[in-house]
Amino acid sequence: MTVRRAPLQVLITAGNEEENIRRVLDSVVGWADDVLLMLDSYSTDKTLQIASEYQSVRIHKHPYDTPARQKNRGLDLLSAHWTLILDADEEVTDALKHEIDAVVQSSKGHKAYWIRRRNNFMGRWIYFSGWQGDKVIRLIYNDGTCRYPDVLVHEEMECRCKVGRIDEPLLHYTYRGLDHYLNKMHRYATWQSEELYKKGKKPGFVHFVFKPFFRFVKHYFLQQGFRDGLPGLAISAIQAWGVLERYLKLAELYRKTTR
Repeated sequence: MTVRRAPLQVLITAGNEEENIRRVLDSVVGWADDVLLMLDSYSTDKTLQIASEYQSVRIHKHPYDTPARQKNRGLDLLSAHWTLILDADEEVTDALKHEIDAVVQSSKGHKAYWIRRRNNFMGRWIYFSGWQGDKVIRLIYNDGTCRYPDVLVHEEMECRCKVGRIDEPLLHYTYRGLDHYLNKMHRYATWQSEELYKKGKKPGFVHFVFKPFFRFVKHYFLQQGFRDGLPGLAISAIQAWGVLERYLKLAELYRKTTR
């Protein structure tokens, strides 16, 4: 493995992740110079108990409100060094570590890097269904150049610099099952409807019928979800339902304000 001279720190945000936390910690402890785990204070499972087994992991608690704010809080607790940002359901492979070490050593003039994600759902790796282009900015130099915008959902880091690219993928063990996926979509639909309401967007027939229909067509046919078998069908259907639910909740918000 490349000898890394510059320090590398890791930020992991987690809450009720007992099924995932050991895997992600095993993938970075002993490799990174500093590992900060931000735990929301309402975790009720064994996440904290498992994390406390790792002496080199610093644990910080803060009530959870949004993904973006939680990650920004973690970045504020870390030094101005190279930082890898992870979710608890992700894993860093040896090949990815090797590439990150090389990037950190050389820097190549970039302060931020895109990393592809390979997603696992319903027990298999998903190669189509709209997830084939999944990438996130997760390796940054933590000097304030890159921050998450204050949005409720689908946070994507904003950087005041040119962003490079890392070739090796980050493994992402996304939704533990259909219930987990649906619950997350319910939460996203609520947040998205609130954002649309604040912007004054009003739903209509197109939002209730055509947008969900075309979302299914997009994921299942245009993005070849049918090639992912039953998981591809599930992804396409749930994504379509998420669009419909978003606008149903938006209509409900308007109905409550006109009572």
